[in-house]
Amino acid sequence: MQLVHPGDPVPTDFDGLLLSGGGDIHPHEYGGADAKVEWERVDTVRDELEKELIKAAIAKDRPVLGICRGFQMLTVVHGGKLVGHTEGHRPENGPIVDHKIRAVPGSLLAQICGTEEFSVNSRHHQVVKVLPPGLRATATVGEFVEALEATDGRWILGVQWHPETKGDALLGEAPAVGLFREFVRAAERVPAR
Repeated sequence: MQLVHPGDPVPTDFDGLLLSGGGDIHPHEYGGADAKVEWERVDTVRDELEKELIKAAIAKDRPVLGICRGFQMLTVVHGGKLVGHTEGHRPENGPIVDHKIRAVPGSLLAQICGTEEFSVNSRHHQVVKVLPPGLRATATVGEFVEALEATDGRWILGVQWHPETKGDALLGEAPAVGLFREFVRAAERVPAR
């Protein structure tokens, strides 16, 4: 495993790309400038690094797993739009909220998790406004996209929630742990260099 930090040269020789959660994506990345929105922990160097890593992963057909901010960056890099702030979707200083989602039958997400309905946790304020070409929603809650994946069969999966903090992931049980297990398996299938 190679950790890449903002400011590092962009590697192009890797088997898989995991994009973690974090601060907000700068609004100029998706045309979301709104003077009324407070942006949190914006890091334009990280934005640029992650964009280049995603492009390299797509060019080399490497598996990509995007979590929360990573899910949002996948959307932006593919040409989608975000809403800079959604009221009430992240309670101020409140706990991470668990809620049920339903994965699209036959989707990569449903196959990985071994079920179509399960509980996830969310606490964020940026959401997908416009899905880009090349990605499809594979789980929604009301009007909010909670998971997306590539339409061309590539192993590209983004989830709006934090599976790494779900109790079942911490206990090594499905469905949350399945996301990490299957991401690693997809990376292991990358042909040797």
